[in-house]
Amino acid sequence: MGGYIKLFRKMMDWEWYKDVNTKAVFLHILLNANYEFQRYRGQEIFKGQMLTSVAKISEETGLSTREVRTALDHLKATNEIEAKATNRGTLITVEKWGFYQVDEGNFDKLLPDPFDKQPTNHH
Repeated sequence: MGGYIKLFRKMMDWEWYKDVNTKAVFLHILLNANYEFQRYRGQEIFKGQMLTSVAKISEETGLSTREVRTALDHLKATNEIEAKATNRGTLITVEKWGFYQVDEGNFDKLLPDPFDKQPTNHH
């Protein structure tokens, strides 16, 4: 697996930053979400999505299934992610996926910081 994700220092002001489990699950999702389109057994998985399960995230992060469920509930409640049950697992979508992507060679034109609470004209 290759590529990069972009993190902003303002993440330290993010409401879940001090919640170690929620932060760990969110970073895990960012690092594991698709960075290109794929199909998995008939399931379309787009950029910024990952097909997983609570048990798999638990195994990969070392958190209990209860800790993972709570963290996912936090992230859904504040619209960091959307999670949808499918017959192949849980499809997680990072809501602001583009904000975390580095366009190599265009660092001067990076998208605004997703943790910046200032209103912008970007849609």
